Amino acid sequence: MYSDIKPKDMYKCFFAPVEGLAHTHTCNSCQGKTFKQILANGYANLKDHLDRAHEDWKDTVKRFVDSNASGPMDSFIIQPSQTAKNMHSWISWVIDDNLPFSFVESRGRRGRCSAPAPAPELSYAQAALNSHRDAKRARLSTSKYRNTEHVASTSNIVERANSSAKLILSDLRKSMKPETLHMIMFLKHNRSLWSNARVLQAAIDSAGAEAPDSSDEDEID
Repeated sequence: MYSDIKPKDMYKCFFAPVEGLAHTHTCNSCQGKTFKQILANGYANLKDHLDRAHEDWKDTVKRFVDSNASGPMDSFIIQPSQTAKNMHSWISWVIDDNLPFSFVESRGRRGRCSAPAPAPELSYAQAALNSHRDAKRARLSTSKYRNTEHVASTSNIVERANSSAKLILSDLRKSMKPETLHMIMFLKHNRSLWSNARVLQAAIDSAGAEAPDSSDEDEID
């Protein structure tokens, strides 16, 4: 009868470890009786005690298992402790009602309630104030500037580029346009891509493009 009873269920129902004593267990149904048993080697000594002192221990274990299980998979699920449930309730209370953390630090409040009470309904003014505060918080958390997290601002390459830009944009060149500074910096840091001959040719082409066409002047005359 009840051959499917697991030794771990038997132990949870009747026994508990003794603090400070290794491999020592006490029977919950007996007054102060302790037993030596290395659980890794089995439960023989504990089972012998139940057979001698508690003849109906199998029925008790069966009722214990039925009362602590509601499905076939419960033996594979770790049930949370009451402390964990209370902590989760406090966290949910603070988050749902947008309360400050100091709300749960009050010893008086924590002593009067172990589980959250129903949150009071907010008035129209309080709801409008909370809505305005949430909108302002969302607006301030969104930056209008471009995200620069991908820029390695502490690398040596960036530091050298900043030093070069400081030398180019001196006190005598405060009116330099950003496009001009960008072009000079680009040419300076990509010196291997151009030569003096190419710069001279680009200057000649630019001057020729800006010069007025002589044929146009003849037609005007």
